[in-house]
Amino acid sequence: MRDLTDTGFEALGVTEEPVTRVARELLRAGYRTHRAPDGFEVAIPEALVGRALRWGRESAPNEWYGLVVGVVGRDERGSHVVVHGIVLDEDAVTTPGSAETTHASEWRTRRLARAQYPDCVIVGWAHGHHRVGVHFSGRDRQNQRSWTQAHHLGLVFDPWDDAELAVYRGPDSELAPRVAGGGAGDDTSFSAVTCALQRPKARRPRLPSGVLHRFAALAGTSLVTVALVALCLAGGRRTEAQVARMERRLSDHERLILRGLSRLDDGRGDIGALAVPTSAAPTCPAPSLPSISRSTPGSTATPMAEPGASSESGSRSARRGAP
Repeated sequence: MRDLTDTGFEALGVTEEPVTRVARELLRAGYRTHRAPDGFEVAIPEALVGRALRWGRESAPNEWYGLVVGVVGRDERGSHVVVHGIVLDEDAVTTPGSAETTHASEWRTRRLARAQYPDCVIVGWAHGHHRVGVHFSGRDRQNQRSWTQAHHLGLVFDPWDDAELAVYRGPDSELAPRVAGGGAGDDTSFSAVTCALQRPKARRPRLPSGVLHRFAALAGTSLVTVALVALCLAGGRRTEAQVARMERRLSDHERLILRGLSRLDDGRGDIGALAVPTSAAPTCPAPSLPSISRSTPGSTATPMAEPGASSESGSRSARRGAP
């Protein structure tokens, strides 16, 4: 990056940056932590580290440059910084060994950073190396001197270095090594804090899927059984109604037969009087009736034909019923 002092840049003044009083554990779920010898700590999101490493691979073999935005905090253990993002300088001139900005590109990047992160401040700068490791070069240390606050950061990334990231702070480029396990303080791990912040809501116990399947099958079988029973009961009611209707029709049939016999006895009718109207005939086979015979003194008894049958079938029926 170009040294601004070489181009006649003059600072117009110093603006006090806002500092938020907040416990560092509440801000660091899923963050990578670096700590300076005096206890100053920097928390960087793991997702942001992965994004910066990807920028390095995509821009290879050239370097890249951007501004770091975050929140400056203070608690009983001192000051600390939580990094929220890196805004790339798209107009920076990059090569395999350098990244230079201009006054115009720097101004545009700062304006973009404030627009994208209105609740953060610019806390430093970041750039990528290509297969040379994560350590400040002499030019990098010179650029870091323009960042005059103790919490100002200089981040360097290299996707081909096992360390991936190095954090420097203040105008003297003080190295802040990574804390093993990402803990806060001497013995505190962020895992407990993360669990406390992201504790899931209580949920009702769920039955195993096999039990649910068996219950569903049983319920389906029960519904089918109930439906079949209902159909059978309905069919039974219809059958009883049909039987009652047939019984009424048979009674009408018998009354017609007796009326016709009485007309024959009186000499006022013939065999046609025994004909049963079609509307009065039963719709299903009726039980056979016993043969009825009438005789006068001195005459031969003649068996009566079954209703609705031919004389031949009637004679056979009479022979079957004759003693």
